[in-house]
Amino acid sequence: YLIGDSHAGHYGAVMTHLAGKKEFNFIMHPSGKGLKLQRPNKDKEEYVLAPLRKYKNNFKKGDVIIFSAYIDKYQYENDWITQYETFIQQTKNIEMKFILISPTPNFSGLKSAETCQEEWYRPSWMISPLCFSQINKSEWFASNTLPISKIKKFLLANPEVSYLDVFSILCPDPYCQNQDQYEFMFKDSTHLSSYGAMKTTNTIETFIRSK
Repeated sequence: YLIGDSHAGHYGAVMTHLAGKKEFNFIMHPSGKGLKLQRPNKDKEEYVLAPLRKYKNNFKKGDVIIFSAYIDKYQYENDWITQYETFIQQTKNIEMKFILISPTPNFSGLKSAETCQEEWYRPSWMISPLCFSQINKSEWFASNTLPISKIKKFLLANPEVSYLDVFSILCPDPYCQNQDQYEFMFKDSTHLSSYGAMKTTNTIETFIRSK
């Protein structure tokens, strides 16, 4: 089960690829799509709790729950950590496994990657400088001290949750870029492209198999 906001939707291409091996069955509900939300568009907590209501009677021992969300979801007082804890508490007797995927880098003022690709009608000299960006990794972590500390505290309090650090996969160097030498890894300022998401495939598959 892949649960979260649109940043859980990052990994749709990965899950589709793994499901194609016919070894895994996946259910995905990024941003609550396909679920009955009690307060649609007003209560983002529903993105975590609605799947709990829908599938609680279907969960079984050994199922894997994967949480993923944008870094801002951990910023505020009523953050998603509380919802994760509720989910874990209400399913603790089922003996499921949990994975929390790390937040991913985010950039400022980027144009959509769809308008940045070189085409016959869009030669390279016409592509906007706003298509390309990089961030300082250390500065990013410094500016997100609060949500990162909340995540660390949550992991310490819930050792049954494994932490999948995709940030380091996407940004192994001191500076994170929205593209590599082949393709755009991000389709906009915050969301991974399918190409970027697929870079995490081996790690995600290893985590799932280890569960």
